[in-house]
Amino acid sequence: MVAPMSLAECGKDTLLRCSFSPPHHSPSDLVIHWLKGGSNGDEITIYTFYHDQEHWNLVSAEFINRTWCPNITQSPGNCSLLLRDVRVTDSGTYRVFIKPISENVEAFTLLQVTAPYSQPLIRVSTFCSDNNSAHHVLTCSVTGGYPAGNVQWHTALGEDRTAEAKTTNVTSADGLIGIVSQLNITASTNQTYTCSVSNPLLPTQHHVSKTLPDDPCSQTFSTTVMVTIGLVCSLSLMAVLCVLGWLLVSRRQTPCTTLNEDEHRGHPELSPLTEQGDTHNVAYTRDKGSIEVSWLIYG
Repeated sequence: MVAPMSLAECGKDTLLRCSFSPPHHSPSDLVIHWLKGGSNGDEITIYTFYHDQEHWNLVSAEFINRTWCPNITQSPGNCSLLLRDVRVTDSGTYRVFIKPISENVEAFTLLQVTAPYSQPLIRVSTFCSDNNSAHHVLTCSVTGGYPAGNVQWHTALGEDRTAEAKTTNVTSADGLIGIVSQLNITASTNQTYTCSVSNPLLPTQHHVSKTLPDDPCSQTFSTTVMVTIGLVCSLSLMAVLCVLGWLLVSRRQTPCTTLNEDEHRGHPELSPLTEQGDTHNVAYTRDKGSIEVSWLIYG
């Protein structure tokens, strides 16, 4: 008479099917009650029909205008319940009570609510340790599913790494679940990892893969070495240029013997080499054996 179990998707409508042998009397004598079991063993009324009409004043507030038996009058013997806009909280056991003239009938059905998870997203974060080895963190995340899903990690070689992952479920205000799963990997490059997410009530399984990048830590180390070498070379070149500049300045500031005309007259052995207009800019030579000594006089 009643299906023992029904599966409904969150946000959509579902039909709890129920039928019985129609009585041979007026429909105004028919009594139908649909009730939902609570967590404490109590029941709440979600739909009631008697005296040939519905009675919403007896229905729990969360089910008002969400339940309806569309075939009571058109199809005698059919008291299937239409539940609109299914919510996570609608999961549970339902009881239908029917009272024809001759006997009372009741039956139970289980409603399971499900919601498909989003397509998983995966990202990788890489950190470099003190010894320049790479440490990767793969994060796989999905949202909007129900009930709690299963997350698995595999390598491209088929290795199961699920046991090494840390998986956390986060429940939103509407009861839907988001999942975040993190897998820590050390010193593994160019390896492909696949995150698979499944809903236990749905056949579809989602997959997403990520290939780890080349070792960025060794590249960082090489870059650091090259920058250090370049810096050392630059500093060395600057030091050499400073020394050369100091030598040139020191050489130009070396004192020369300056002779005025009176001194020249007192040293006839000096003879002018060149004269460039200013009488003070005169170069002289002194013959001293086989050595020629020159003085350059700066004006």
